[in-house]
Amino acid sequence: MTATLPEVHTSLWTQFMGSVSRHAPEPAVVAPGKPPVTYQELAERAQATSARWLARSSGALAGQVVADSSERGVRQIVNFLAAQHAGACYCALDTRRSEEFLRSATELLSPRLRVHDDDVSVSPSPGTLPEDSANILFTSGTTGTPRAILQTGRQLRWFTGNAGLAPLENGERVAHCSSAGFDTYLFEVVRTLLGGGCVTVLPRFEDVFRDGVEATLTRTGVTVMLAPATLVNSTARMAPGAFNSLRILYSGGSELYADSVSAILKAGCNASLVNLYGPAEGVVACTGHEIDPAEHASDYGGVPVIPLGHPLPGITTTLVDEETMLPLPASSDTGRLVIAGDGISAGYLSRDADGTLVCTPFGDDGHTFLTGDVVSRTADGLLGFVRRTGGVLKVNGVRTSKSELEGNARAAGAVAAAVAEKAGEPILFVQLPSVMDTPAFIRAMRRLGPASAVPRVRAVDEIPVNVNGKHDASLLPDTGTAEDRGAPATAPASDPTVLARLMEQVESINGGPVPDGADLYDLGFSSLQLAMLLLAITEGEVVELTAEELLSTPGLDDLARLLQERSTDDR
Repeated sequence: MTATLPEVHTSLWTQFMGSVSRHAPEPAVVAPGKPPVTYQELAERAQATSARWLARSSGALAGQVVADSSERGVRQIVNFLAAQHAGACYCALDTRRSEEFLRSATELLSPRLRVHDDDVSVSPSPGTLPEDSANILFTSGTTGTPRAILQTGRQLRWFTGNAGLAPLENGERVAHCSSAGFDTYLFEVVRTLLGGGCVTVLPRFEDVFRDGVEATLTRTGVTVMLAPATLVNSTARMAPGAFNSLRILYSGGSELYADSVSAILKAGCNASLVNLYGPAEGVVACTGHEIDPAEHASDYGGVPVIPLGHPLPGITTTLVDEETMLPLPASSDTGRLVIAGDGISAGYLSRDADGTLVCTPFGDDGHTFLTGDVVSRTADGLLGFVRRTGGVLKVNGVRTSKSELEGNARAAGAVAAAVAEKAGEPILFVQLPSVMDTPAFIRAMRRLGPASAVPRVRAVDEIPVNVNGKHDASLLPDTGTAEDRGAPATAPASDPTVLARLMEQVESINGGPVPDGADLYDLGFSSLQLAMLLLAITEGEVVELTAEELLSTPGLDDLARLLQERSTDDR
């Protein structure tokens, strides 16, 4: 006799079956080189997979973790749905992440099932998760150790059916480029399947950019896309007409620059453009801002990034003081952002003293999360990005931030930019257009702000994108592939006499000795001291030198070489 297996589904599966009843014969997933999978076929495959899993685990999957390392695509989507049918909690483990991460994630979750495509292994698992636990994803780790976030079916249903997002049209093709371990997956796949659309599997974000965004979207018939702001910003600089075939373009994940939107609109894009904001703890998006082309013409009062918008229905926002964490009055226009409401995840997962997997809710009420972002707020509640907490850097004594440096790099002409610390030093990695070399870029950067607030710059052919679709310069090697573009492989040595005279002038103004290979910014030269040095050089060396040239050549060895060349030219 065959045992009857328990039917314990998450609420997400129940809602998915509602979509199946309405769209059974329609395509649910389209993947390259494979026939379309209808809603009915997708449900049947998920149920069959769930039945196999339940049989392997003796029917004990409710509240247990299913960890899936399958490649993104139809098989992985089937596995996600199978977990919902079995009442299990799904977790995608992207094999592109480090071995250390995968090992620590597996140790933390102790999954009941480990799945890779059709291969399944069963392990004992201590304890169960709360009812309706649907999905686990990990933070990117950009602000520390990656943390496991527990999401419920209720929370995911709140997002997928949120009235603040435009509904999908029947059969609408939605791009799927992200990893299943990234929260964008919930928009691309879960929201699409619950909304009657068609998930269209594309290459990963970085490959779409490399292969050509416009060609990919046109070939696949995609009409809705949620693209990381890094992809939108880079594409707007290189091929601004790439999104013209879309009906809706959503963006999020980092700052969306106003000049990117201007370029896209000027290229003839008629799509609805929406900027979304939300940490992973808030399920893809908690706020949104639909861009009005007429409003955009004013560039939002000169603010270079697009606003984060207003809270989506079901979300409230509060600003708190960065130091005391106490709520700020409604009249305050800047503070650290707190989000609360239906879209907040259940909490972080950890192991207690007994080794049981437990969930620690956010906030005292379990529905409040303190973000790591400082935002501005207008009188009507419109939120704007200011900076991330803990992202303050000191460059040559000047306080700045990664966001400010990356934004200025964009304004100075870089296609893409990212800051990373290498050997304890902040370095600005940039991808430059073919018409710009590194010295020209540095000069442009120094015109945008304090000249001394420009760190070391390294131009690279391409800035890597991490599994969450964001530029991540930390993935670049420390040496070898990040040489300053446009710089000679070996610079000619400076004339010792010219260098000695320059050192004397600098030491006189500095009020003391300076080390070999010194840099004017490392010495903390003020604008007055730089002006004094410029006067001393032009009068003492009898050469023409502009203030801009001095600012762009702060290294004394390089400056001595420039003076030597200029002196030779003047003879």
